[in-house]
Amino acid sequence: MTATRQAANLQAVPIAVSAVTPQRLEGQNITSLGALSRIAPSLQVFNAQGPGTAAYQIRGQIQKDTAPTLDPSVGIYFDDVYVARAAGSIGNLLDMERVEVLKGPQGTLFGRNTTGGAVRLISRKPTDEFGGYVAGSYETFDQYRLDAVINIPLGESVAFRAAGRYFHKGGFMTNVLTGDKVDTEKTYFGRAALKIAPNDRLDILVQGDVSHSNYGGTANYLKSYEYNDGPNTARQVAAELGLNPGTPAGVAAGIAALQAEIGLGRRQSNAGDLRFVSADVVSYSPTTGFTFSDGRIGPSARLRVQGGAATLRYDMGWATLRSITSYRHSTYDQKANLDGSGYSIVGSAIDANQKQFSEEILLNGKLFDDRLDWTSGAIFFQEKVAQTDTNASLPNLVIPTGRARQVLVAESRVKAYGVYAQGTYLFNDALSATGGIRYTIDKRDFHSEGYYLALNTAAISCLYTAANGLALVPGFSAPCGIDQGDTFKKINYTGSINYEFAQSRLLYFRTSRGFRAGGFNSRVNSLGVLGAFKPEIVTDYEIGLKADWLDRRLRTNIAMFTSKSIDTQTTVVGLDANNASFSRTTNIGTRKVRGVEVDVTARPVEWMGLDLTVNRIGGRINDPATPDIRFIAQVPKWALNVGGDVSHVSGDYLMKLRSDFSYRSAMNNDAVFRDSFAAIDPATGLTPILRVPRINNRYLLSARFSVAHKPTGMEFGVFGTNLTNNRFDERVTVIGGLGYEVGLQGQPRTVGVDLKMPFGAR
Repeated sequence: MTATRQAANLQAVPIAVSAVTPQRLEGQNITSLGALSRIAPSLQVFNAQGPGTAAYQIRGQIQKDTAPTLDPSVGIYFDDVYVARAAGSIGNLLDMERVEVLKGPQGTLFGRNTTGGAVRLISRKPTDEFGGYVAGSYETFDQYRLDAVINIPLGESVAFRAAGRYFHKGGFMTNVLTGDKVDTEKTYFGRAALKIAPNDRLDILVQGDVSHSNYGGTANYLKSYEYNDGPNTARQVAAELGLNPGTPAGVAAGIAALQAEIGLGRRQSNAGDLRFVSADVVSYSPTTGFTFSDGRIGPSARLRVQGGAATLRYDMGWATLRSITSYRHSTYDQKANLDGSGYSIVGSAIDANQKQFSEEILLNGKLFDDRLDWTSGAIFFQEKVAQTDTNASLPNLVIPTGRARQVLVAESRVKAYGVYAQGTYLFNDALSATGGIRYTIDKRDFHSEGYYLALNTAAISCLYTAANGLALVPGFSAPCGIDQGDTFKKINYTGSINYEFAQSRLLYFRTSRGFRAGGFNSRVNSLGVLGAFKPEIVTDYEIGLKADWLDRRLRTNIAMFTSKSIDTQTTVVGLDANNASFSRTTNIGTRKVRGVEVDVTARPVEWMGLDLTVNRIGGRINDPATPDIRFIAQVPKWALNVGGDVSHVSGDYLMKLRSDFSYRSAMNNDAVFRDSFAAIDPATGLTPILRVPRINNRYLLSARFSVAHKPTGMEFGVFGTNLTNNRFDERVTVIGGLGYEVGLQGQPRTVGVDLKMPFGAR
């Protein structure tokens, strides 16, 4: 199945799609979804606050927060099973048949949370031929990978396929406090599939996958500090140094210490003391300072994911029936220093557990002498998520006052139902029209709890009190809980006019509407974050051309689009009046985005291939709460990839050289620094902006040379990524009111070798 949920030639589908083959993934050493934006720049992947998680952006639509009650703007689908949470979505691209990046709202056939688009990961299925391969690679920073794939026919109607990977990353950033590498990883991954096809009309596919990952942390570093935006940060550092944070001398020393941290550079990190969020008991006395019972100093993360699916296909003659039943379970725990310094400004611990179940029924068929291709279906989706956040913000200023650490518990339950239908009617050999509609009911129940961990003991006290108003809200239940719930109902649609003015040349105009589900703020620690936010609705208009030229040696796919979102969801992170961190998602005004996407591939001669992908995006937001901010954040104006390959046969050997250059322009961050000492501007109701933090441009030059022995299929390769050793940030984090800017260092130049040895049928 393709983007239309049925077999079709992607060049004949009136949707902007970037399809990536396994040969392209291998040729550019793309082994995980996180690196896919190098060759599919319409998709931008940003590392989230913890390793193993990510935020995805297509056509200016992004949700940066990975909280369990917030849904993404880009849907991730593995073999047509929706992966609801960021943890575990940035999966292995092992043994893939292809990867598709669908651009623009896909709400009709794919449902909620695809306002930007969708990414489909399609794995290879079992076949009736014995074969497989073993492969491995080793590269800079003690990074290596071992792969194995096997396909076994078990009879005329049964086949089995399995794939496994072990990945090890030694890390490139050093924690100067401990001497250990920070950004380490060990991942074990396995996937298996059993296909049963007793006859031509029926086949059953049963799949399962499991992944265990252990991480050291993320390569954070303190990039800058603005005192006027966050004076309490300097005071916190002064207190850690044993100075009086209330004196000018103490504040000056705190500023100097933070400037020294910035001077460490990008290959070193002070990961801070995370015992504030990981220790069972934090004790304090004016003479001895802080002491800890157990706890971990450095950052860490652990991710466990397992899932299974059963897909049944039955040809009923008049239509083809498909049933997709799936279950997935993930657990994630993380200890992170969010400020990237050696001081304990903001520490965070997350413990999350997610379970999801879905059942989807699809029907595909043809009517009216095969002039109408139609698809209809229904889906039920159920999810249970529980997450506990332990936070310690400015502990030397806050904890001695008795408020201690903050623990926020969130439990979310979702039940979603959807029915949909879509069809394409062929008026004649050239002209056709596509129309589709989907109705969704999204029911959400949410339970939150909030506690303070007391100082010097393991006792807890309820954060929800009459004094702060949280114990007085209608949903409060003793001893310390708040229950909320809501149901959202939405209709999505799509429609297009398609004109094939010559063979393999399609011109289309398309409009579509999708929505991102509403929900609740998961970290409830004040009245300001209580309550539901509404679904975000995005309407997109697109005109596109898909064409092959010069006897199919040249392909040009071009799309121009404009989109508008209403009830736009945005997440703000900052400090409240008690110096406790908060995260709040609200509906603001509108977001308007315009852009052009160009994909060109050419093969002028058999031994040479060239490709070019260019994305140009512009837009603005209208948020009444921040009228002095109009830019859309974390969206590069330009993103492109240009590459080429050449091949040469010499006797029994096939030699290939592939090189690629990818570029992502600079972009604004989603938070700004403001002058907390300045007067409020009556025109905006805000203090003036000091500076808009930016994520600098990124350019990566990569290459791979391989030699394959044709009789055996054995292949040896030499490759390099970021060959110019460009220094760039994968992400920049700013918390309003703290004044610091934290960069996540992108991986420096790496070079390596790989070897692949196939066996059986190839």
